[in-house]
Amino acid sequence: VRNNFTSDLCDSSSIFYYSSNSNCFDKKDTDLVALYSDGETKGFGIFVHNIHSDSLLQFQYDGLVENRTPISNALKLFNNKAYLLLNSQDGSSHINELWLLDENYEIEHREMLSDQRLSRMNISFTKDSTLLIILSKWKSIRGREIIVQEYDLNLNLLKTFSFDEDVNRSSSPNAYKTEDGGYMCSWALDYESRFGKPFFIDTFPYPPAIVKFDSAFQVEWEYFFIERNFT
Repeated sequence: VRNNFTSDLCDSSSIFYYSSNSNCFDKKDTDLVALYSDGETKGFGIFVHNIHSDSLLQFQYDGLVENRTPISNALKLFNNKAYLLLNSQDGSSHINELWLLDENYEIEHREMLSDQRLSRMNISFTKDSTLLIILSKWKSIRGREIIVQEYDLNLNLLKTFSFDEDVNRSSSPNAYKTEDGGYMCSWALDYESRFGKPFFIDTFPYPPAIVKFDSAFQVEWEYFFIERNFT
């Protein structure tokens, strides 16, 4: 780990590739914490900006995997620790990992999630202090399989579920655990695959959907949003 202090909020000597995913940002007390990909070292990095002192602390994790393109997917802070979802790829080869960092942003644990093509991953925490991650796995040219996994805070896997009914590949999914032990998930619905015909709407062709699962991950209900602008 390389720690850099700087008095300016912009370091023009480095090239950083920030994720377009807003999930790579979180707040802890007076710190604003952002995860980014570093094109120079082919590693990952974290910016910690303290609002009160207007100072910036940079943590750099160089050489995650040699000669691979790094991609930042999600960052979540919980109990003074940071949880990261990361992937890197080199052609058709992929590595997807879940990282646990301690209060000093030192690497405490790395968990291999998959060596297949995943994307649009997300993190949330439950009322029972467990970790939920949702993964979007390529199933076909148009479709994806959604995988939901629940971990304890030491990254021991507790449960895993999957769902692939008309989930569109452009989905940016999320998942939360409900008070009855079930799960609430969201993604983009492939309307054409579901109903076998196009419907030209403002949310076409992949309207956002919310699906409620019970504790065994059986669908209880589904709601998707259709918007049409007649003006």
